[in-house]
Amino acid sequence: MTNIVFTEKEYAMKSGALRVNTGGSGRPLIHLHSAAGPRVSKVVQALADHHTVHAPVIPGFEGTHRHASISSMQDIADLIGEYITTHCNGECDVIGESFGGWIALWLAIRHPSLAGQLVLEAPAGLRPADKGGLPNDTQERLRALHANPENAPEEKRGEHILMTNRKAVAEYTAGVAFDEQMAGRLGEIKARTLVLMGSLDKIIPPESGQLLKQRIPQSHLTYIWDAAHALEFDQPKRVATLALDFLDRGESFLVKPAANVA
Repeated sequence: MTNIVFTEKEYAMKSGALRVNTGGSGRPLIHLHSAAGPRVSKVVQALADHHTVHAPVIPGFEGTHRHASISSMQDIADLIGEYITTHCNGECDVIGESFGGWIALWLAIRHPSLAGQLVLEAPAGLRPADKGGLPNDTQERLRALHANPENAPEEKRGEHILMTNRKAVAEYTAGVAFDEQMAGRLGEIKARTLVLMGSLDKIIPPESGQLLKQRIPQSHLTYIWDAAHALEFDQPKRVATLALDFLDRGESFLVKPAANVA
């Protein structure tokens, strides 16, 4: 894996300015960040070895301005759909972490022609209200996010940025744990989908992944061993290997081709 430099640029969208970090080369791939905000993880770097990765900063995160007309997860999906239409030749694959996975699901539902293949990393939005969730205590939250805390990224952002990120999540999701409307429309998703769940995830329970597997027609569910919720940091090599293989080979991912018969 090479250390690819990502370039930050702002794009004028109908609702306002959208900041996007772009790096790599190849087929375009949208990476939608988690509630923690955008971070160039080892997985993102590995993806950029094979794809041109477009990593939007959802308005309201990292000190960016909110858009007056963007107030829900569906609105964010429409914004990303507009970006794909104008800057990704009208169709690309999509990968989303947790909060970003929720956006990716709405994107695939509302704009099926724009989402080629989906990779969902412990997607939020389908969690039973009485199960999982993010602890309030800082240390408990760290333990819930990371099975391997030594791999957690060093936090260099100030408390103000972290606070505004949390506020943006709360406002976009409106405190909803289980998106009933989205759940009822999962069967409409046409994109081939890979769902990745951490074997030790206590934030997003197994039921969420199982529901996606049951309702999305072309879906695969795989568990990442020795990973909690922050899959890209707990097990970057395993996540990158699975995601890239799926994006490159679709239904044949991780199935070795048969040897040629003479």
